[in-house]
Amino acid sequence: MIDPLKRQGWLPPKPKTQINIQPDTPLQIELTQSQDDLEATKQRVEQDQQKKFQHRQEIDQGLVKPMPDNLQQRIHRLGNTKG
Repeated sequence: MIDPLKRQGWLPPKPKTQINIQPDTPLQIELTQSQDDLEATKQRVEQDQQKKFQHRQEIDQGLVKPMPDNLQQRIHRLGNTKG
């Protein structure tokens, strides 16, 4: 049945070219890692914010004392004298 059609000039359709995207291409791996890193960063930021909020509540309730304003400067100076 196909042979008579071919004699009349009919050509079978060309097979569709399939784009071969491997699931583990470097770009996809980087994108996945980047998304994972972003999610991990978001979680860390949220945890940090929760810790700061909890610490602020503890300070407000008088459970802990706030760090003195000049403590960071004193720590920095102390670190420079040892080096």
